[in-house]
Amino acid sequence: MGNIEILLACCKCKRIIAFLCPKTNVQALTDSSYINITIPAFKEPDIISTLKSVLDCDVQGIEWRIDILINHSESADTSIKAFNNRCFDETKQFIEAHGLEDLIHLDMKAFPDKQAGVGLARKTLMDDAAHRFQSQEINGIIVALDADCIVSRNYLKEIVHFFENHPFEAASIHYEHPIDDWAQSKAIIEYEWHLRYFIEMQGICGFPFAYHTVGSSMACRSASYLAKGGMNKRKAGEDFYFLQKFIKDQVCGRLNSATVYPSGRISDRVPFGTGRAVGKYQENNYSATSYNPKSFEILKRWNEKIEQQYDAEELAEVEDEVLKQFLETIQYREKLIEIRRHISSKKAFLKRFYQYFDAFQLMKCLHYLRESYPDLAVDDVRLTAEKMRWFPPSENMVESLYLLRKIQQETAP
Repeated sequence: MGNIEILLACCKCKRIIAFLCPKTNVQALTDSSYINITIPAFKEPDIISTLKSVLDCDVQGIEWRIDILINHSESADTSIKAFNNRCFDETKQFIEAHGLEDLIHLDMKAFPDKQAGVGLARKTLMDDAAHRFQSQEINGIIVALDADCIVSRNYLKEIVHFFENHPFEAASIHYEHPIDDWAQSKAIIEYEWHLRYFIEMQGICGFPFAYHTVGSSMACRSASYLAKGGMNKRKAGEDFYFLQKFIKDQVCGRLNSATVYPSGRISDRVPFGTGRAVGKYQENNYSATSYNPKSFEILKRWNEKIEQQYDAEELAEVEDEVLKQFLETIQYREKLIEIRRHISSKKAFLKRFYQYFDAFQLMKCLHYLRESYPDLAVDDVRLTAEKMRWFPPSENMVESLYLLRKIQQETAP
């Protein structure tokens, strides 16, 4: 009998193990052993597979629960509401059939039209988890997952291990989209490659904020969640903006020892992201593109000289004219002078500088540079990156993706 069958059998017989019950065995567990998984769901066809995946995890010595929020806007189409109602009923039946009411908590809400979206759904779930931990005087771990994901069996164990053994307040968890073959998975292969290229190039350029910010693959300490103002209500990109709070303060780490496997299906649930990107492949004459390597080459040369600006008699001139124009729009020289005036060490200088020129500024900068250095087809970007010896040589895009996954999974926390 597998782990999930044993757990379901125990729950069905009401023999709930101590670590599933609040307020039990508190002294034996560290704060990091308390985990609240939050799962927002909108038009999700198979939440149960996600639940079974989590239930199959190794949970010895862990106190945990799952909160699911099926949601839609108040004015959503009747077809969407009917879909969500069916999803709610099926999930509820699964929970009750296996006696999981103490472990899995299910709710459904209709949000105001102006605010409805994944950001508000995540915020509702994560706020509740944070306040629940606070009321129990536990600095537990809040985990963000999506209802179309499968997780590795060591998922919960490694989350506990990460927060028990590192001083970080948040974690970006390793993810991999399932790939069947090139023909069927071309869209998700190219999209994930683009994401990994973007992060890898930030590291190569020397920027300290090279972290994946994927909503289904992140976690944080509950006290820090509250201290940093919690999740935002953005309808898309909420994960990026949320995790940057921790990244900018250098308290986010990489949890690479467990894996989340998000679905690579087409979706129109958010304005951008995986589902939207994959959907574009259905459009006529669509060709996936990514940032021009020339832009990163320019940024790398410029960023390599930033450290020298700490105590230089005169600020160095920016070599590339297009980059110089962008920096003028964000008052770069004035800000650099101000930073130098208020710091007393090189370490403090660099921290303050990258809090100013952060991941948001980098994104704006790349968009500005693309006017002169246009995006290229992803395979052309791959070949150029390999030619410049930024990436290992590969036979094709899928091999390159596997290599990048391996490189990033071996990156220090």
